[in-house]
Amino acid sequence: MSAPDAPRPLDLNRRLERLELENRRLKRIGAGAFFLCGALSLTSMAGPRLCRTLKAERVVVEDSSGRSRMVLDAYSTEDPTITLKSKDGKPLARIGVEDGELSLDVFRSGAPEPARFRLEPEGSKDASGCKDTADEKGGEVD
Repeated sequence: MSAPDAPRPLDLNRRLERLELENRRLKRIGAGAFFLCGALSLTSMAGPRLCRTLKAERVVVEDSSGRSRMVLDAYSTEDPTITLKSKDGKPLARIGVEDGELSLDVFRSGAPEPARFRLEPEGSKDASGCKDTADEKGGEVD
């Protein structure tokens, strides 16, 4: 005769299956956590190399369509320039150094020449430090 609180073989099988399933799940979670910790420790070893130097004579930034939108150039001219371009590839503005002075060229649609602004060093005759060379050429400034 069996005792009333003795487990039945069917109940034992269900419990055993549930424990095995839980054990497999815990093993997978543990293996994933171990892999994640390993990957994090490997990437943390590359930490000191965060500051690398990129050397180039010309850098072109393109949009998703492959059109150049910004050009950092120290190759085609003696003085370095940064040129910002429109979607059509036409220059909108260029920042550069000319004869040791900072210059900004703003390209306007329909104008044959860009409006040019130069930042002159202290002590020059222009007190503001900003000289509009478009006025000297008879151009209009917007």
